[in-house]
Amino acid sequence: MALQFSPAADEALDRLYAQDEPVAMALCNRLEAWLDLLEQDSGSSRVRQRRFASVGLWAITVQERLGTDWLILWEPAGSDAVIRYIGPASFT
Repeated sequence: MALQFSPAADEALDRLYAQDEPVAMALCNRLEAWLDLLEQDSGSSRVRQRRFASVGLWAITVQERLGTDWLILWEPAGSDAVIRYIGPASFT
């Protein structure tokens, strides 16, 4: 399986890496670990934590060290997965 990234998800990850500070890098490492797991087995219940049926997306919750939850929103696309969103779980 291959991962494809929407432009917004790709930019969000790039911005996080560009911060180049310990908290951001720790979050990047956690996000990458989840993305690796998704790439290895998109059928795993670990990467299908929550389902948004109305839009056809699955959510992975990733905790940032300071207690903020981040989300990876993805959808199956044939044998691949498309990452639609990477960012804070709070949309306010």
